[in-house]
Amino acid sequence: MVIKVLNHAQAFRIRLVLRVDKCLCKDAYQKFGFKNFNRKEYVGINLSKLQELVDAGRIADKVDVETLVQLHIVKKNDLVKILGGGELKAKLKISVHKFTAGAKAAIEAVGGEAVTL
Repeated sequence: MVIKVLNHAQAFRIRLVLRVDKCLCKDAYQKFGFKNFNRKEYVGINLSKLQELVDAGRIADKVDVETLVQLHIVKKNDLVKILGGGELKAKLKISVHKFTAGAKAAIEAVGGEAVTL
């Protein structure tokens, strides 16, 4: 029987490989956190996007979920949230599922109406 003596570097490599292999096996089965199955996912649309649509003549004075679906911005079953990014100059009546506080204030500041479904 032959016994091979390992130097320090070889022994360290073997221990490192075994340690990494052990960690990879452990991580493959671990589950972190909690998945909330009741979470609602919203599609966010900035005010700047709405202003672009007004400038292009694709919307006139009323925006609702059906209008956004026809313009292929959202899908039929998506929940829509208007975000306050950008600037809105047109007076619009917007009817969607949710608004941020900044977006609602900006819409009402130009004389528009923000209706929550």
